[in-house]
Amino acid sequence: MEQKYIFSDNPVLGMAVDRIDDLTWRTVNLIRDIPYTAVRSIVRSGRAVAGRPVEETGIIYSTYRAYDVMTRNTASGLTSHDLRRYAGILSLHEPKASAVFDYWHVMLSLWKIDKRLALVCCNHQLIHERKGLFLPSKQRMRLFSQARSANDKDLFDYGCISLEPGGLTAKELDDAK
Repeated sequence: MEQKYIFSDNPVLGMAVDRIDDLTWRTVNLIRDIPYTAVRSIVRSGRAVAGRPVEETGIIYSTYRAYDVMTRNTASGLTSHDLRRYAGILSLHEPKASAVFDYWHVMLSLWKIDKRLALVCCNHQLIHERKGLFLPSKQRMRLFSQARSANDKDLFDYGCISLEPGGLTAKELDDAK
């Protein structure tokens, strides 16, 4: 059963819904360079920007749809059912489900399969745990790459997860002091 948005119970969910166009844009840009205006148009109005490739519209829409479904289901932690549902929305073959569904292991195991699926599943669990969001940017992707290479979950938490309120990471907050 899909959940309704209950922001007072989970402010991280509110941040995800508020930034769903940015989250979608940052995610699709990991696989293809797509302008923000094209993503925002599809997410906010359901209309593709004239003259943009059809394949691009499909990538944007499926990624947005996966995030939309994800935000409606974060009251429960990530399950193999969720993983299969998101893979189906993204038109992917069903990956082998891990027995471990913490955000770090999900991110590491799915990253090689599909970056979009990895981000949707990781963010599902991050929102469920009220921890924050992983909104990939160039700086955060450099830190994620370091964290992944060293299998350093603490570095990922510190440098890659946007915290509520404001959306900055713990590292960005420390750097601003």
